[in-house]
Amino acid sequence: MGPFSEVEQKDPRFAEYDPNDVVGKSGAELSYEQYLQGTKGITRYLVDSSGRNLGPLPDDSSPPVPGDDVYLSIDEGVQQLAVESLEKGMKAAQSFGLPANAGAVVVMNPDDGSVVAMASNPTFDPNIFATGNNDAIARLFTPSQPGNPCPTGCASLDRAIQAEYPPGSTFKPFIALSALREGLTNRDQSIDCPGAWPVPSDPDADPKLNWDPVSHGFISLAHALVISCDTVFYQLGYRDWDRWRDAGQDDNDTLLQDMLRTFSFGRPTGLDIPSEKGGLIPDPNWKESYYADSPDQYAHLWLPGDEINMSIGQGDVKVTPLQLATAFSALANGGTVYRPHVLEKVRTANGDPVVEAKRHVSGHLPFNKKDIEYVRQALTGVVGPEGTANTAFRGFPLDRIPVAGKTGTAEVNPFVPYSWFAAMAPANDPQYVVVSLVEQGGHGSQSAAPIVRRVLDGLFGLPLTDPTTKGAAD
Repeated sequence: MGPFSEVEQKDPRFAEYDPNDVVGKSGAELSYEQYLQGTKGITRYLVDSSGRNLGPLPDDSSPPVPGDDVYLSIDEGVQQLAVESLEKGMKAAQSFGLPANAGAVVVMNPDDGSVVAMASNPTFDPNIFATGNNDAIARLFTPSQPGNPCPTGCASLDRAIQAEYPPGSTFKPFIALSALREGLTNRDQSIDCPGAWPVPSDPDADPKLNWDPVSHGFISLAHALVISCDTVFYQLGYRDWDRWRDAGQDDNDTLLQDMLRTFSFGRPTGLDIPSEKGGLIPDPNWKESYYADSPDQYAHLWLPGDEINMSIGQGDVKVTPLQLATAFSALANGGTVYRPHVLEKVRTANGDPVVEAKRHVSGHLPFNKKDIEYVRQALTGVVGPEGTANTAFRGFPLDRIPVAGKTGTAEVNPFVPYSWFAAMAPANDPQYVVVSLVEQGGHGSQSAAPIVRRVLDGLFGLPLTDPTTKGAAD
């Protein structure tokens, strides 16, 4: 909230306002200002030539109308749970020597896209804008010290919707589905998972390494998700690039990118509060444009490494935590992409209905239902004995509340890797999708997975665990 300013004077939505009004500046307060503001009352008085007030004019006044009440889908208890879990998880990571300087948590209902909780850390008290303390306000927008990058190090940034990150291995389920859809592999095929994989088009270059430098032999795509085998997904990325090359390098439709965009990656999800970022799904057209002025004559070319890196959520690909939650929600509900929203309903001051939130379908996934179920079932192994999130979920009653999830470790040079974890539960009939991101939190299993575990504890009425960073897996 803030005073009416020159910004609002230029906005036709505020045509009836005056300089003394207080208006919504951001968030739900701005999005739903039309309901919240209310209508001023007017009383007209008769004044004689000497300035004496002769009283109100009869039948020439209008009473004030209070603003409507806006109800959000945010659950206060779950929001507090998310905020506390994120803070505790970051402190636990810091106690193990990780910077863990910032992070976010999103909790979403996959059946309608409603946002149940959305936390960002570090945060601030919005009442600071009402204090007039300009120095304190300015500090919210001051770049952080080296090692704590800005804009991702600025306290005013809502990391859940405004910060764009490489998703790391949390991207692999969507690569797997896209690869199945495009025929790059199938559910019955085994793929080699070596500790290092040489790129066929550049045999003299150093091979691409798996995060786990051990050869696992030929494994299924499902098992590759469970153990997060990078070298399997390198091969899928290369197969995609090779197919595009054979098509003449001018047909972007042959690439996986179009499939990935069906999850709402690469564009804003349409969240009903402002300032959402859209992320990036890189492709040959983007690279051609982005490097058009580069003195390097090869910089604009779409090379095997571009597709290979994207296949493990690295390179130029960027997503927000909200985008990842939206994509996992589509996977959870069987293929419907809902536009996320925080509005639940609007009521008058007397409780009469004004607006009811409705589910808004952004699209439908173009994948075989059996492939979706195959990938979702594979993700239940991530929290099992062989999975990368096994340590974080020890003691969780997976027999009663099965969880499907994916760890991610995103490299953001020159910083410590960023930690991701995304989960849906119960896996057989998901009620919640929970996504956590910790900047410079190390492996996905170290910081983000324990945070999500604690959120799930609270959502299902279990004793709350204390996040730890023991164990390290992608």
